[in-house]
Amino acid sequence: MRIPGHKIGRALPVCSFALICNATLAAAAGNQNPAVPSEGLSEPVMEVLATSLRSSGGGLQHRPALPETPIEIFPVDGLPLGIGSASLARSRTGRLLQLSVSNNSDEPILGIRYWLLIVDSENQLRRALDQSEGLRLDAYATKGISFSAPSRLKIGSNDRVFMVVAQVIGRESIWEVRRARESLLDFVKGAGYTMPSVLRVLNQVDAPLGLSPIFLRQKQ
Repeated sequence: MRIPGHKIGRALPVCSFALICNATLAAAAGNQNPAVPSEGLSEPVMEVLATSLRSSGGGLQHRPALPETPIEIFPVDGLPLGIGSASLARSRTGRLLQLSVSNNSDEPILGIRYWLLIVDSENQLRRALDQSEGLRLDAYATKGISFSAPSRLKIGSNDRVFMVVAQVIGRESIWEVRRARESLLDFVKGAGYTMPSVLRVLNQVDAPLGLSPIFLRQKQ
């Protein structure tokens, strides 16, 4: 049976489009370019098909993870804030301090103050940074948070980074770590260190979120 020429002209684009769609879906499912029959396809159709497969396969490639610098945490007994993991990650706008934190108290946490120590390969102190950040962490909650790292933070390829929480600001209480920086330095150098004591006082400042650490900061 003969098929009229005008119907053949309509059928070929439909078939070509179907082949392109099927091939694209197959590439997305398997993340590989499948074998597609090329017999009977014109050169323009084959070019469109190849471009579609390249686009679909490239979109599924995983982007490389941003390089991270691990941070070693000096745990302090008596604080309501626990840090499970910490790292400095590079971003397009600078470094980010990433923390996994948990609140072990029955009141919300509004802010923290901490020390970052940069130590070289010989355990010599290169830089000590005193930072304060506002955050919102409900009672008995756990979550991941991130802050913009200080712009003056410079880390060499062989450097190590240490962190200790020096102050935790709660809705009703303030936990102050005595001699936090000195204890962390002794810990870094491998000398015998003493667990710093924690003083809990009533929070009478009641400042807006992010301002409490500034008013409550004490000189070391």
